[in-house]
Amino acid sequence: MRSCNIKIRTETDGNVSVFETEGEASFEGETATVRYADRDGRVRVEISDRVRICREGDYRLALELSQGKGNALIGFGAESGEIPVSVNACDIKISHSAIRFRAKYSLDFKEKQNMRLYFVALIKQETV
Repeated sequence: MRSCNIKIRTETDGNVSVFETEGEASFEGETATVRYADRDGRVRVEISDRVRICREGDYRLALELSQGKGNALIGFGAESGEIPVSVNACDIKISHSAIRFRAKYSLDFKEKQNMRLYFVALIKQETV
């Protein structure tokens, strides 16, 4: 695992929020995995030709982002449910110095919730 600085910009129906933290990244072949703490939870992001976000803690989330349609699983306490997801764009770039992706998608609640997600993990240089 390598230490990294993470910046996540989320746009939900035009409202923007930015979250910055530190985490850990690992690489295996063409896949990168980033782990970080998020308030009362832990998040694991697996990036390859698609993005899979898994969160455990005060609420649970399993979201896969790749071109097309899919489902997200969201849970609070003992309750959980699936939400349809429509992914319009998902652009991924992985190098050993940075992991980046951006996605444009909608969560299809009773009303569509339009989302944009920008994620960057910059790998810290190891000092000797």
